[in-house]
Amino acid sequence: MISGSHHHFVLLTLLRVFAVLAPAALPWPIGDTLGKRSTMAESALKASAAEHARDLSIPLASRRALVALLDWQLWYWGQDIQHAQGNALLAYGFDRVRGPQDGTQRSTAYTLQSTGNVPPALHDLSSLTVWGFGICATHAGHGSDGSLILVRHESSLGLSTCPLHAKAGTRNDLPARVFPQTSQQWRAVRQSLVSVARCVIDYETWAKHTLGAAHRANAQARRPRAVRRRHSQPPFLAKAWREFADDQARDAMPEIR
Repeated sequence: MISGSHHHFVLLTLLRVFAVLAPAALPWPIGDTLGKRSTMAESALKASAAEHARDLSIPLASRRALVALLDWQLWYWGQDIQHAQGNALLAYGFDRVRGPQDGTQRSTAYTLQSTGNVPPALHDLSSLTVWGFGICATHAGHGSDGSLILVRHESSLGLSTCPLHAKAGTRNDLPARVFPQTSQQWRAVRQSLVSVARCVIDYETWAKHTLGAAHRANAQARRPRAVRRRHSQPPFLAKAWREFADDQARDAMPEIR
């Protein structure tokens, strides 16, 4: 004799199996119609996700503007390192990490870490690393999406979940990175770009008051003319970064504004 609890267990198991196999088990055309509707719904969801990702992606024109901004900023940081009164990046709060002396031409890394002390503020970044060939920005809330890596003269925006080598000093030392594909990844890129831009604005404001306005003008004049023609200098660098940050925040989701 079958007990009530055993009968209940068998019935529950049959219901679960039926829920999974229902479209196939039902007579045609009902089962076939349900299967097609399920496929259509899944395709619609994928199309909607792809459209959302496209909406959050950064247009090529904006990425090219970023290339020019970053190129000039890295040039100015290089000049600030050689300031007559001392290394301005160290004075601002960057930590310097030199790579191994193995005969390879390397760029020294300068890193701002989030320690809770202000200034300088990192605007939701946990760290910002700067080399002569690019930057790496790690956002405090993007552990699963990785760090944003911007390489000088490149318009691609790379995300990497691999840890940054402590003594990275060349492009080849950078971790493997992927181009953002999903809306979540594009949102992470935009959030990190806004944070990077605001960090640069803070630094430029400090540099203007500490190093003097003439220092920027002299640094611009020292740049080879051929390079200046390739990337035109914005009249006010901090203002250009602010406009770029506002564009990223405005075009993305409201929560990063």
